[in-house]
Amino acid sequence: MTSHKSPLVPSAFHDMFNAQNIAVIGASENPSKLGFRIVQNLITQKKVVFPVNPHVSTTQVYPSVKDVPEKVDLAVIIVPPSVILEIIDECAIKGIRCVAIITEGFRETGPEGAELQEKLKQKLQQYDIRAIGPNTMGFHDVFTSFSICFLDVSDLQPGKVSISSQTGVLAGAFLKYINLSEHIGVNKVIDLGNMIDLDHADVLEFLLTDEKTQVIALHMEGLGDGPHFSRTLAQVTPHKPVIIVKGGVMPETRRVVESHTGSLVGDSLLFEKILKQAGALQVANFEEFVNLIKGFCFMPPPKGNKVALISGSGGTAVITIDALLKNGLHLAQFSENTLQQLKKFIPEHGKIQNPVDIWPAGVTFGLPQIYAETISILDQDPNVDVIITLLFRIRDFQYDPTPIIEAAKHCLKPIFFATMGHIVFEMRNELERNGFPTYTYGSQIARVLGSMWQYQQFCQKT
Repeated sequence: MTSHKSPLVPSAFHDMFNAQNIAVIGASENPSKLGFRIVQNLITQKKVVFPVNPHVSTTQVYPSVKDVPEKVDLAVIIVPPSVILEIIDECAIKGIRCVAIITEGFRETGPEGAELQEKLKQKLQQYDIRAIGPNTMGFHDVFTSFSICFLDVSDLQPGKVSISSQTGVLAGAFLKYINLSEHIGVNKVIDLGNMIDLDHADVLEFLLTDEKTQVIALHMEGLGDGPHFSRTLAQVTPHKPVIIVKGGVMPETRRVVESHTGSLVGDSLLFEKILKQAGALQVANFEEFVNLIKGFCFMPPPKGNKVALISGSGGTAVITIDALLKNGLHLAQFSENTLQQLKKFIPEHGKIQNPVDIWPAGVTFGLPQIYAETISILDQDPNVDVIITLLFRIRDFQYDPTPIIEAAKHCLKPIFFATMGHIVFEMRNELERNGFPTYTYGSQIARVLGSMWQYQQFCQKT
């Protein structure tokens, strides 16, 4: 028996994502069943699908995977837990090397389920079959529109980030939200479920070599093989940022985690130490998870920590500055040339400083034009590493953001926007459709930039 942490060549995930002949064990003729929807989705994706179910007597459905006449690259298993061991035996006889076990009812259900999962694990190791799951929604490849999930992902937009999780919602509702509402393009999505075999380290190894993945985002409950994870994480982070949100950091939530995926949570302080040493970026919640993913997907990390802040409100600027300082960032000292350029349109009674208060000039010359001119001037300042622009838009004071967007397109430095007001959604969508990360508050940008600067410093040292 070979070591189960020695992946197949080139990797189990590579084989799964490139599967062409797929057996769906537990296929159904009932449109309300997962077995029906998965088969239909795979047919739509132009895959060669072999439905398997001994209780369905039609010529299109095979009674056993052993009866499938062709080679099977991947078996998607949706059967009751009581027959799972028999199904794995049949997969081994057929010579199947990779399986995705959608079935739930294992370690997450209690002692009996844990015992069954252990037997399943031993059988997978015996046959050297690599497995994702159980208790998983599967995976998606947005670039190729390949998905073994029952959800339709054909409306998703491809992008830089690949996401791995231990909860199905990240492969479903959350994925749709960040892609369609937050304009974050997605590459691959993997739901590891209970991690009976393939775990976070295997995901990292796979995504490190995946050319389309530039940002890696992990939702974790259990650690899996801790030493393997630590080593692999340290190999990945110098090449790609790894953003992690972890559940079960409080003692009271560990019971909930165990009933969700049956994962052993482990020591939170030790986990944080592992991440810090490896240069990974841990966030506290899904809001910060989305915000940081957006930052890395839209902009490169800043080369320094000197920030130029443009605002039309002194109060929001002060709150943003506090957040910047708390996150290891500082206000840039403008060059003499920048100060002279700003003097051309800032009234004599206005203060020429960082942050730049554009309100007096905006009232006189028009906010879009002044925002745009200020962005262009600050982008030329060698003392500035990154620009934050706080925008405001209310029904009584509307304006066309096109000049701002055009100025931002010519920026050589990273630029981030925050939009406040009750009619900002159209403007926010327009900014993000043009490739500029947009948030509600400047303090959110400060936390994002703090993490991006932290990662930049890590990369400079490695």
